[in-house]
Amino acid sequence: MPVPQCPGSRFPVTKEVYSDAEKTALRALVLTPEYAAVQNEASYYVMDFVMAKTGEQTPESHVWLLLQATWQVRSDMAAYARYAAELAPAMDAASDQLKSEDPENWYFYQLSTANVLRQSGDFDGAAQRLAVVEAEPSDQPMINKWIELSRAMIVARDSRSEEIPRED
Repeated sequence: MPVPQCPGSRFPVTKEVYSDAEKTALRALVLTPEYAAVQNEASYYVMDFVMAKTGEQTPESHVWLLLQATWQVRSDMAAYARYAAELAPAMDAASDQLKSEDPENWYFYQLSTANVLRQSGDFDGAAQRLAVVEAEPSDQPMINKWIELSRAMIVARDSRSEEIPRED
């Protein structure tokens, strides 16, 4: 889904209503050199930045927004590689919390991160991420299929985009 953004500043809308104090703080944020440096990035990347600055970011939202940002820049390999390099440590930071709260999401995020690393050409990083997932066996056929596909593509050093397998 597209992120609603201000046409001028590209500020992403993260909620429906802002208090007057929030509006003042956000106007000040938009005027910072930090915001200027990211405002033309992918909208999900900008949203992640804003949520970090406003205290709305969680470890899971950080991973999820970075992952979505990679999807937005698939045709720009330089941006894709930069986002991939940020995604891996974000996933490491969120891993324990995700695993304890929702193990299925943990697999999804780990495998998605491995896939992004592979597609960015970081086959060693992708293989290391896949090893983390394989150390936690799953009884879910879809996850096991995804692991097999990922392993084969990493071994082949194949960075092509590949659709995530689904259960029908």
